[in-house]
Amino acid sequence: MIQFDWSILKRWYRSSDEQMFARDYVSYNDVRSLETRIVNSNTQVAKKMTMKYLIDCGASIDKYYDMAELGNVSSFVQLINTYYSLERCRELLKIIPPLDKSVA
Repeated sequence: MIQFDWSILKRWYRSSDEQMFARDYVSYNDVRSLETRIVNSNTQVAKKMTMKYLIDCGASIDKYYDMAELGNVSSFVQLINTYYSLERCRELLKIIPPLDKSVA
């Protein structure tokens, strides 16, 4: 099953460049605002920042992005789990429509 609320996932850790393999396990709230090690293309960075701008302006993301498209959902989930509080993240997750069972 796909989990969009990253706070539910266990074993979050932080590490530094000097200690790439040393892991300091912490709660998700301790690392929530840190970027993941997911590599993003230029277009994905632009998409995520546009989504962030729309959210911050109070616009409805699904008015501008097809939230049934997996690429948009992936960018959106990365964005809200990194840049917003847990409460706001859970609120925003409601925008994502139920996934097709064949995808999950």
